[in-house]
Amino acid sequence: MKKLHRFLPAVLIFCSLFLTGCGTKLLKLTDEQEKAVVAYSAAAVSKYNKNQEKGITGPPATPTKKDDSSDKDKKDKEDKEDKSTDDNKSSATENPEQTSPEGDGAAANKVSLNDALQLSGVTIKLVNSEVRSVFNSTNYYSLMPEKGKEFLVLNFEITNTSGADQPVDFLSKNATYTAKVNGATSAENDKTILLNDLATYQGTVKNGETQTLVLLFQFSEDTISNLTSVGLSVTVNGTTTEVAQ
Repeated sequence: MKKLHRFLPAVLIFCSLFLTGCGTKLLKLTDEQEKAVVAYSAAAVSKYNKNQEKGITGPPATPTKKDDSSDKDKKDKEDKEDKSTDDNKSSATENPEQTSPEGDGAAANKVSLNDALQLSGVTIKLVNSEVRSVFNSTNYYSLMPEKGKEFLVLNFEITNTSGADQPVDFLSKNATYTAKVNGATSAENDKTILLNDLATYQGTVKNGETQTLVLLFQFSEDTISNLTSVGLSVTVNGTTTEVAQ
């Protein structure tokens, strides 16, 4: 450093003479003087270089033009998908019969109780339904539903059409009956000791005779207070069939 300070005045004088003298002959420097000029110049550049810490960097990369062809293709695909969805919605609106309600398919599969129980020689049909708080069988005893519930009673008529006395055994069918009210709430039939309980009836129906049989179901008072519809299904040997009425 001492050597550098010793040569600085000489360097300054040399620069002033070189820059101001247009016709001045260039001075010849010794090796030591050239080294001093180079060292000083490097120090001056380093002092005022704001990007010194970054070191040597190349020229900034030329920004490339964004290729928006892929974005355009993506947008066109989305537009086509949206149009396809709108067309499907429009078709469903114009042709509502293509989306049939679930109930229509169920109605097509309904069969008569005769067919569901595979009866012969007699016909049986549902006559009506009624709601009762107590079911009076005879003058000797009555059936009571559970607390907060009421009976839904389904009344059936069984008629002998065979031309001869016909034995009937519903007990051996081992069938389970399910009633559905208002298209939503279901319940299985009560097991009763009634002699005319359809689920357990065993007897003979004489030629041309019609007898009345019943099935009892229990529903909550809130459910059955506004009865609008009653459906019936029967399960035999694990197969459930809806009964046409």
